[in-house]
Amino acid sequence: MTVEIVALNVILRIKPTVRERFLEVILNNQKGTQELEPLALEYTFGEDASEPNTFHFHEKYKGEEGVAAHNASPHFAVWEDFVKTDPFTSPPEVYKYVIHEKKP
Repeated sequence: MTVEIVALNVILRIKPTVRERFLEVILNNQKGTQELEPLALEYTFGEDASEPNTFHFHEKYKGEEGVAAHNASPHFAVWEDFVKTDPFTSPPEVYKYVIHEKKP
């Protein structure tokens, strides 16, 4: 049996002036994803070791259904509201790919 996993690698460069709000919103998004989304497999992020205020994300979902459920969640809506405040120093970089895993 093959399970389709949709993965996202995202790079966000945020303005220093919104750093604290960014962390508040993104930690809320991470918590909601991990605790409330059964189709979410992984949601991790960290700050770049050499570029302050540059954050790298890695997310995995069970198929496109998992991505759609994440995008429709209340915690993601809070993120979308934050994005409307123009928090980035450059456009987000989003890399999406499919992982095919064979399950026994």
